[in-house]
Amino acid sequence: MPEFYKFLNANTRSWSARAQKATGILVLSGILCMLAPVHLVAAPEPTTSRATNVSDQVHVMNSGFGRNRSTNVWTATLKVTNKSAALINGPVQVVLTNLSANAAMVNQSGVQNGSPYITVTPGPLAAGASATVVIQFTNPSNGFINFTPVTYSGSFINVQ
Repeated sequence: MPEFYKFLNANTRSWSARAQKATGILVLSGILCMLAPVHLVAAPEPTTSRATNVSDQVHVMNSGFGRNRSTNVWTATLKVTNKSAALINGPVQVVLTNLSANAAMVNQSGVQNGSPYITVTPGPLAAGASATVVIQFTNPSNGFINFTPVTYSGSFINVQ
């Protein structure tokens, strides 16, 4: 199966390439204009999950949001508690699904299936243990910030 890569030139015009490992053939698609020097940079493709959903093994809660009036950033603390009798392998990550349209996460670790996620702990979470992380949002309308947390054990990987 060919590997898929996405490249950006210096003028931020993008094109895609598929490479066959066996043949070494690289096929570019898109428009490539050589009027200016082009610096190729591989950009990560959207991620998919090989991580395990452990939402039924944890309790997730967040503190109330506070707004920094000088930066207009809303901040809360997200706490994940392992309510199971077993260790949850790390990294432990929380995807904020169904995030309110009025809010955008500013300190996300990445995006999973269109929703921001944050790494709560890079390592494992012992039975009965808790870990906390700060979550931050812009919220121009000053409305309520709502989301549905979905917790994963393991890393999200790039689609190949």
